[in-house]
Amino acid sequence: MNPRKPACSATQHELLLDRPALAQEEPWRVLRIFGDFVEGFETLAGLGPAVAVFGSTRVSRRHRYYAAALETGAGLARAGFAVITVVAHIQRCHSRAGGSRGPGE
Repeated sequence: MNPRKPACSATQHELLLDRPALAQEEPWRVLRIFGDFVEGFETLAGLGPAVAVFGSTRVSRRHRYYAAALETGAGLARAGFAVITVVAHIQRCHSRAGGSRGPGE
């Protein structure tokens, strides 16, 4: 953060507070976002041991990293971990190795 420039000027605050519709909607928006966090934590609480995997679908199926990701997903499933990811290929390999897709499964 630049010490010479304030993060938000008084004018920006005044503009925000001068919008009655926004002032009425924002508290409810914050509560909806908070509700999403609570729901997520409740879901994760029943998951048990889990590992989050972040990756990219831009790696070619012929690339060695692709094969390593598949083996990692399968290995985690065999070790009893749930895998949290949005990379479909890792999820499929995890499921084929006996991993569950989430709570209740």
